[in-house]
Amino acid sequence: LAGSAAEAGQAVESARAEGRRVVRYRAIPTIELVLDRLADEDAVRVARLLDPLRDVGGRHGELTETLRVFLAENGAWGAAADRLGVHRQTLTSRIHRIEALLGLSLADADDRTSAWLALRALGESARPSARS
Repeated sequence: LAGSAAEAGQAVESARAEGRRVVRYRAIPTIELVLDRLADEDAVRVARLLDPLRDVGGRHGELTETLRVFLAENGAWGAAADRLGVHRQTLTSRIHRIEALLGLSLADADDRTSAWLALRALGESARPSARS
């Protein structure tokens, strides 16, 4: 019951914030809710967390994609390696490099959340009309 009560409370808060009478817990757009409330310049600042992953040409490439896939696969090493088409040891090396460059630990929930928000903000800032 405690879990249900917490979900109901979150749905009520979301409904109040959006000025709606009813919101279902499963329909709460948590990531979109956060990103939609960021000013464009704040979204760019969040995305800058990933700047150390840029390649020598200044583009987001292999390391950024590795991070995205690893997080999308919920840290499942085998599934992420398969999806990337690399050996698990290659994935391990890349993740350790990503952690060192970003100063994050992907074993930490807050760090994973920061990285995911930065990835989503990066995607949003790449589309000029996405926030209009």
